[in-house]
Amino acid sequence: MYSGSTKQLAVFLTTDIRKIHVDNEYTKMIRIFVRDL
Repeated sequence: MYSGSTKQLAVFLTTDIRKIHVDNEYTKMIRIFVRDL
């Protein structure tokens, strides 16, 4: 059970990091778009 929850936590963290990266790219695009307006 312990190894299973650790694996789940690792997957969760990896997904979270990916999501944060995407959010950063998205925020950059919005900033550029707003600046062009």
